[in-house]
Amino acid sequence: MTYITYTKMQYSNYKKESSRIWVALDKNQRPYKRSRREAAYKYTQPPKKIPSTLPKPDFMPSFLVRTSDMNLVEGSKVQEGYCTLSYSWNQSCETIKNETAGKSYRIDQGKHKIVYPGKTVRKKPRGRKRIPHKVRFVTFEELIQEICKDFNIKYIWYDQMCINQSSKEEKLREIRQMHKIYSNAYCAVALVPEVEVVGLYKSSHTDQHYTIDDMENRVETSLNG
Repeated sequence: MTYITYTKMQYSNYKKESSRIWVALDKNQRPYKRSRREAAYKYTQPPKKIPSTLPKPDFMPSFLVRTSDMNLVEGSKVQEGYCTLSYSWNQSCETIKNETAGKSYRIDQGKHKIVYPGKTVRKKPRGRKRIPHKVRFVTFEELIQEICKDFNIKYIWYDQMCINQSSKEEKLREIRQMHKIYSNAYCAVALVPEVEVVGLYKSSHTDQHYTIDDMENRVETSLNG
């Protein structure tokens, strides 16, 4: 399976790219028009946090996860809006099959990662100190709690927690109203797996694999060059 890595980016780490001056030339190669355009690079704008209080929609799910303690609460007793989570079950935990019983079990061994980037802080009375990056291994539940904390999400819905997976009746009932759950949510948090692009750049000997980040870096390098 593929485990999830969540890299925490503090709001102060996001810097707006400086604008560039674009010059248009006439037929004699003389400049006649200047304009400024913002450079469109990754992380040009900081992420926006969820408002402290969300408006309560007309429809509420049967259960929600309260992110402060990751406990289930009845949706009818929550007096504000909620968010939903979109993810792949294969990324959340490992599936172990019991050949004797013919059943599958899901086990979370806490192999998801939260990466805290290194940063430089001021020292008193003067000077600076470099704090190295660190990695913390967590369960899927702890990972979701950390994301919700960073983006100020108080209540979230996701099927692994909010639907009793051992009850066929409850699963069927909740599946029938899934469209209402997502359409009435304030927003959906999507855990998108890293995409691998194969064969966009080829050498004479073998295909080279590039991730989306690799592609963005190559485009940025070519623009700056």
